[in-house]
Amino acid sequence: MSRRHHKSKARPSESPRRTGTPTRRPPPAAPSGPTGPPVDLEIVALGGRGDAIARQDNGEVVLLDGGAPGDVVRVQLQGRRSGVARGHIIAVVQAGPHRVTPPCPVADVCGGCTWQHVDPARQRAEKARNAARAVGVEPKQMGAPQAFGWRRRARFHLRTVDGVLLAGFMAEGSDALVSAPLCPVLQPPLDTLPGRVARWVSPWLERGEGLAHLGAEGVVLRVQGKAAAKVPDIGAADAALLGVVGLEIATDSATRQWGLTEVTLAETVDNDPVRVDAGGFSQAGAAANTAIRDAVRAALATLQPLDGARELFAGSGNLTGLLLEAAPTVVTIERNAAATERARGVYGDAGGRLEIRTGDASDPGAPPVGREVWLLDPGRPGAKTTCERIALLRPAAVIYVSCAPDTLRRDLAPLRKAGYCVTESWWVDTFPHTPHLELIVSLTLA
Repeated sequence: MSRRHHKSKARPSESPRRTGTPTRRPPPAAPSGPTGPPVDLEIVALGGRGDAIARQDNGEVVLLDGGAPGDVVRVQLQGRRSGVARGHIIAVVQAGPHRVTPPCPVADVCGGCTWQHVDPARQRAEKARNAARAVGVEPKQMGAPQAFGWRRRARFHLRTVDGVLLAGFMAEGSDALVSAPLCPVLQPPLDTLPGRVARWVSPWLERGEGLAHLGAEGVVLRVQGKAAAKVPDIGAADAALLGVVGLEIATDSATRQWGLTEVTLAETVDNDPVRVDAGGFSQAGAAANTAIRDAVRAALATLQPLDGARELFAGSGNLTGLLLEAAPTVVTIERNAAATERARGVYGDAGGRLEIRTGDASDPGAPPVGREVWLLDPGRPGAKTTCERIALLRPAAVIYVSCAPDTLRRDLAPLRKAGYCVTESWWVDTFPHTPHLELIVSLTLA
């Protein structure tokens, strides 16, 4: 499983607060600054990186922040960056049919949900368009997204502001803290956890961050940072106050731990129970991960019979069990040693059928033996070198699980050049209210 991170909003002060940030998202940096008088433009689409797309009268594309398709907006052009015109929305002249009022009171400044002002149906339509652009064919959508209360991982900052320790997330385009009593995308009880943490640690923590993960057993929490006073011992009463089943405090002066250190991903309990710690990577939503696993399982079913499988960027084993269902032998490669140890704890050697390696997944190893499928699930930077090696070694089939359409499109190029064709593809709305999605692409040699 890859180790990519997405911002989870958590804003727990008693009322929405913004410290050190403007009330409107700042314009993207551009070398030339504002150019010319403001112009009125219509938003025509949303880009794969979250930008709103408008066109000037001459047809030139302008990328903006904060627009919804159909909006007519007043724009201050901001020069060019990477060869593309950029602009800053001054005002919405006429709201389009897809603009909605965000339920979160700080959605306009928080860096977590940049599309919360766009209705969910249009979000999905834009993601489907961006997914098709990346793959070259139209992928099928897998799974039905839940708009709110879906996120089971939280990472929040703790910072003293005007003598009060607050918990929250970073503002859009800034390192300013944004805090509010509730984050609507987090699952209960994570949605209000940061506020409880801030009040609990305020006597002895000066600044830091909290990491929390909700699993089948409950929430495990890690708080780390700089202590302002002696860190107390912790126990069951503290965990009960915070509503967690595992608690760890790590500062420059002390480390304290109580209860569980890991929890099980709920959707894997009945199969191969994959475990993570408070800061460990998993897909942020259980339903999204179920959809990804269903897509991989469907892809494997079309590739039978198989003589073996190889899994690159294997993480803690989220997809390993699916390969063991489909192939007689499996080799996994993952750089993170802690993740490979968790995978060994789940699978062992699967009766001699599984080899778990700690190593660099950019080197998939020896050529395939017989009809093999190689599955890769890299982080947002993609796997350019790995795909170039796969193109030379030529396994019979490849399944690419990607969270980044732009790097996926780049990485598919050497595979296509080597004769691989996309036979099936799916996309999953893994992060509602953001441009992020997951793509699962199955390729076979022509």
